[in-house]
This record gives sequence, structure tokens and C-alpha cells, in this order.
Amino acid sequence: MQWKEGKEEVRIAHPTDFYPKKMILKQGTRNYLLDTKDIVYCYSQNKVVYIVDANNQKYISDKSLLRLETELDPRSFFKANRTQIINFNFIRSFVTHERSKMKVEMKALAKDQTILISQTRVNAFRQWLYQQL
Repeated sequence: MQWKEGKEEVRIAHPTDFYPKKMILKQGTRNYLLDTKDIVYCYSQNKVVYIVDANNQKYISDKSLLRLETELDPRSFFKANRTQIINFNFIRSFVTHERSKMKVEMKALAKDQTILISQTRVNAFRQWLYQQL
């Protein structure tokens, strides 16, 4: 969106302009640039946030899961539960699981590695999924 204010043209950024396309992450002592589109999922364990990419490589993020949730594009990323954020583009399948939870299988992970959508997030997950189609 643009308009003229006096002699200057003012441009208002589209909201998607605020989502980073790359992130700086650590793996051991090295820093890496990772395209956000290559993030399969993010998770928190023992107060450390990890990001897993399409090659099943694990990186350490200096950002909290809450901060990642606000910085990643919500059209692609969904907070599955208190400790995990998943990328829509890597969802292979999903099925209803015990007590109204949902089990999600991700493309880049082993078949026995699944993400559980918490009971309180299942309806939001379904709604989010259908918005992506």
C-alpha cells in the first residue's frame, strides 16, 4: 500500500514482509544461516530451543519458542503444543489419537517420530490446516 504525504511517497509494508526468510542458528561452535522454509519443526527441551531442518539436522536457537512463534509466518508454522512448532509444508499425514489429540507425521522425520497436537489445540490445528489449502 502506498500514499503520498507532502512530497514523499510513503510505503506501508505488507505483514509478510516482517517474517524473516533466514535465521542464524548454532550447531556446535559454528553458526549457520537456515532458510525458514527448510524448518521442519522447532521444539524446546530442558530450556533449550532446537530447530530441525529438512535434512534432519538439529540446530540450537538463541530465541525462545514463544519468540519463534511470533517471528515465523503463521501461514506456514503452527504451535502444536507447549513445546513444538511445526511447518505446514512438511506435514505428511495426521490422524486422531487418544483422548481427542492428533498425531502428525512429518515428511523429513523417521516414521516413528511424530508430533502430538494437544487436545486444546486440535480445533485450531484443523482450522489452520484448511486455511492453508
